[in-house]
Amino acid sequence: MFSDRPRPRTDAPTVLLHWTLFLALIGSLATGFRISADRLDGGWASALIGVLPQGDVFRWHLWAGFAVSLVMLAYAVFLIV
Repeated sequence: MFSDRPRPRTDAPTVLLHWTLFLALIGSLATGFRISADRLDGGWASALIGVLPQGDVFRWHLWAGFAVSLVMLAYAVFLIV
């Protein structure tokens, strides 16, 4: 009934989903700070303007949000199946 073989501590899909979520959240955070820093009253986000991404950050912010949503959906499917 029980196997003598030890159970693996983690599985690859869980690790992959968590790292993808982490990268998507970092991207969302960086682009969100950039969007905030571009306002006239950007506040303390303006102090980070030198290290924040440049260019069309709004598009990257949307893609990062889409990635976060996709990872959450994939994780829910992973738990069900």
